[in-house]
Amino acid sequence: MSTIGPLAATALAREAADRGVTLLDAPVSGSVALAEAGQLFAMVGGDADGYQRATPVLDAMTKGHMHLGRSGAGAAMKLAVNGAIAVTNEAIAEALVLAERYGIERESAYDVLAGGAVASPFLLYKRESFLHPESTPVGFTAELMRKDLALILGLAADLDVPLPAVEAAERTLDAAIGAELGAADIARVADILRRGR
Repeated sequence: MSTIGPLAATALAREAADRGVTLLDAPVSGSVALAEAGQLFAMVGGDADGYQRATPVLDAMTKGHMHLGRSGAGAAMKLAVNGAIAVTNEAIAEALVLAERYGIERESAYDVLAGGAVASPFLLYKRESFLHPESTPVGFTAELMRKDLALILGLAADLDVPLPAVEAAERTLDAAIGAELGAADIARVADILRRGR
């Protein structure tokens, strides 16, 4: 259920199969609070019969799950999701900093984002991380997201898929890590943008 690349997931599944074990890659999506409430969503790759056998366990620990195909498919989908999260995080930070620089209060700007066309579960549950980063528990560190972006960009290179928005998010995360914010929440990329060019 870790966020690993599909090549690693496929290699583990082969090794498990050599020992008579069926391994599914089933990473999850959701926040820490959703994990604590058993409300994560699992993306599953691997043997279809193995998925059917694992369904009762997945039902007990997630709000939902989907079998996406062969071994590695769950891992690949998780990378796609985390790429979208990195880009969304970057877009929220950019929108807030632009609004703030114009003189709009940060909370008011966030309310507009949360009430408009770009509202999403991610935007809603990251509110405190963006508005009060010093006093909000870390949900997803910049270092961890940076590790995931390396996996995402590696997969994209293997598949010959350009990801310019993910590359932009990577640059800002690199700057955050360079500014000793690696252990901080990914929302702290806004601090990097506030510093200007």
